[in-house]
Amino acid sequence: MGQGSKLYRLDHLGDNQWHEIADLEGAGISNIKRMAFNGINQLVIVDQK
Repeated sequence: MGQGSKLYRLDHLGDNQWHEIADLEGAGISNIKRMAFNGINQLVIVDQK
């Protein structure tokens, strides 16, 4: 999940909570609108300015 400039992951095997895994503000991303993952190793993030 993405919100603002941050990426989160759901720990469904542990506490079932969202945990921040990255803040992309330093890369110029500040308003994540959409993400797509190919299931292997590529993530596409759409940022709305």
